[in-house]
Amino acid sequence: MHAQGPPLTKVFLSYLRFEKALSENTISSYATDLARLTHFAYHAQRPIESLKAADLRKFIAELSREGLSPATIRRIASAVRSFYLFLALDGYIDDTPTDDLDTPPPVTYLPTFLNEAEVHQLLIAPDPNTNDGMRDRAILQLMYAAGLRVSEVVILKQKNVDLRNGIVTCFGKGRKERTIPIGRSAAAALTLYISTKKFPRLVDQYLFL
Repeated sequence: MHAQGPPLTKVFLSYLRFEKALSENTISSYATDLARLTHFAYHAQRPIESLKAADLRKFIAELSREGLSPATIRRIASAVRSFYLFLALDGYIDDTPTDDLDTPPPVTYLPTFLNEAEVHQLLIAPDPNTNDGMRDRAILQLMYAAGLRVSEVVILKQKNVDLRNGIVTCFGKGRKERTIPIGRSAAAALTLYISTKKFPRLVDQYLFL
């Protein structure tokens, strides 16, 4: 049992501030999470240091019933584990009650994709009557046709594009070279862009400026 003195949560937060030198934002997050545990212990009419594994499982279950997200519950559980580990290492409790504390698994979100109509609207969105619009349409058509990343498009040079054969040579992660066919729509957009752009006669000039 904790002797009379400052609340153990405050002792722990002081440890984080002065011994661990954590940022005030991080300490504030710990304080918010441990306030939930303090509230739970108060209503259970138990000192916070006397809570057992079964109590903490009930605490986590109550967080779920409150509708908190799995990520938030995992963060709170992590703060609780750190708190009880501190209590055990400093001799306030004999062992930690959090060894078997389960939390909701991470939620895996499937990627969302544009449908055909949405892709079409995206590709025709830039105004081809302006220089910037021609450039942006050429970029979008090229990315769509060749599956290029933004990082690959921005480093393309004039020498990397072969419009006669409809191919583009790009460099991805690790400078890995790829030669990719681009199709008629992308080639037409690039041809229009290049024909109206006053490029310096340098093959090493970047394509999109």
